[in-house]
This record gives sequence, C-alpha cells and structure tokens, in this order.
Amino acid sequence: MPADTNPNPTNALPSPSTPLTARTPLPPPAPTVTLDDINPYLLDVVPQVERLINRVLLPAPPPGSTPTPITNNTVVPTTGHLDTANLEAAANPLRVNIQKSQEMLKQLPDMDRSVEDQQAEIKWLEERIGKMVGMLGGLRDSADAGAREHRERDGQGNGQV
Repeated sequence: MPADTNPNPTNALPSPSTPLTARTPLPPPAPTVTLDDINPYLLDVVPQVERLINRVLLPAPPPGSTPTPITNNTVVPTTGHLDTANLEAAANPLRVNIQKSQEMLKQLPDMDRSVEDQQAEIKWLEERIGKMVGMLGGLRDSADAGAREHRERDGQGNGQV
C-alpha cells in the first residue's frame, strides 16, 4: 500500500504525507460559555427558596379577608403571606432560574466528561509536571556542575585554588 493513502477512509485525520492544502480544515470551535457568562444569581437558589418558605410561614391574614386566588392572568405578589394554593405559581420564577442555570452549565467546557476521565487527566498532568520538575532539577544540577567546573578552571588558570 502506498505511504500517502489512508487505510481507513472514515478516519478524519489525513496521513502526514498529505499536503497541507489537501487537508480538510477543522470546523470552527463551538462557542463556549465561561463562568463569567453565568449570572451568580441564577445559581444561588437558596435565598429564593428561603423567601418562599418564609412567606408560607408568615401568619395568615385575618379570617374576614379572603386571599385572591392566583390565575394565569394574575401577578403573584412578592411579599406578604403566601397561601399554599398559590405556592406553585409563586415558585415559577425560581423554576425558570433553575432551568436557565442548568442549560448554561451544560454549555460549559468538559461538562460532558465523566469524573473518572477528569481524574485520569489530572493524574496524567501531575505525572507530566513531576517529569518536568525532574528535568529542570537535572538541568539545574548540570548548570551548577558546569559553573563549578568553569570556576575551577578559571581559578587554576589564574594561579588561584
């Protein structure tokens, strides 16, 4: 088989001998979301849930007054006692925030990777760092030895010991 033919026609990578002009360009990277793009308010749902619970726990209005039932056209009041019958409608903005944050978080890079994949990559990176530190230490030792040898040679040439 010639060296410049690709044995696997479905393989996306061309053979190294293929000229650069003949290689298929990669598609542009998909736009990614960063943590800076996500509003922290969307992620912090605890205060919103706490407000809803506190409104439910507030004392009910006097028995003579009747709460207005909430329909699709009625705006949910954001303060005061919240009747449990109206809790679902009052919780809708919170539900929407949670859905928005879930969609935004799914767009973050590497969110589709498993924990095991990420741990394997971390281990590989730590090993690589260890090798690099070892190489730098070896370079430092050889530089120190070279500098020592240079000083000794200069010291002997000048009559110094």
